Amino acid sequence: MGKFYSGNIFIFFITSFYFKVVHDVCCFLFREGILLFSA
Repeated sequence: MGKFYSGNIFIFFITSFYFKVVHDVCCFLFREGILLFSA
């Protein structure tokens, strides 16, 4: 049970980190896209 729980915490951190990276990349591309379109 303890091992399974710590494994879930690990997966949770990886998932959170992954979504944060994807979110940051999307925001960056969106901002760059706005700059390109307005240029």
